[in-house]
Amino acid sequence: MQETIQATKDITNGDITNGAIVIAGAISKKIPGGKQLVDKISSIVDKKKKVRTSKVGDKVITPNDKDFTQLKNGNWKNKHTGEIWSKDKSNHYGEGSWKVGVKKGANPKKGKKITVDKLGK
Repeated sequence: MQETIQATKDITNGDITNGAIVIAGAISKKIPGGKQLVDKISSIVDKKKKVRTSKVGDKVITPNDKDFTQLKNGNWKNKHTGEIWSKDKSNHYGEGSWKVGVKKGANPKKGKKITVDKLGK
């Protein structure tokens, strides 16, 4: 039987995000039993999975303090894949979505980005 766990803390703005899959150190500090939740989520989401090679519906990790480095421009860099993530400022795909550059180390730009929803899909 496959078990799916969804975290509840979006560290980019401190809000609770229903259904967002986020692996964050902040969870373990704010939620009782959060450390176990982070470990459980880590075990079901492949940290090295690249957005650009994922299929629609695949789950990928979203920016968090453990697996990402926050850049000076406010974007996040995945320590495992080198992908650059930025918070989606539009509301086209719903609140909490992200834009990811299509090449390793490239910022998301018009026509050269992939959108990831708040569920990490």
